[in-house]
Amino acid sequence: MSLIADATKKSGLIWITRPGAARAVPTWHHWHDDAAYVVTDLSDVDRVSVIVRSKTTGARAVEWTAVVTRVTTGSAEWDKVVPEIHAARLNSAPLDETSPLFRLNPSTRETEG
Repeated sequence: MSLIADATKKSGLIWITRPGAARAVPTWHHWHDDAAYVVTDLSDVDRVSVIVRSKTTGARAVEWTAVVTRVTTGSAEWDKVVPEIHAARLNSAPLDETSPLFRLNPSTRETEG
């Protein structure tokens, strides 16, 4: 888990591939409590593949499989993570009850790039 956490914390973007998709999509994330939080709609999937690239070289640092969970508006988790997201991305639009906030929890598989 530490390789996933270390690489993902340092990266500005992660590359998410939905099951059956041909291409990975670059996605900004916020790392908190050993999970990546993304403001993108993943409601149609329960797992995704995540590629993290090195911030210095751009090479693949690690690839991991994530379990996808929606963060419910008004939950304790929402109330903790949303202010952190705003602090990290001051120019981002405010999150509200219509915002798609999802937590990506690493499963046990990780592969070094």
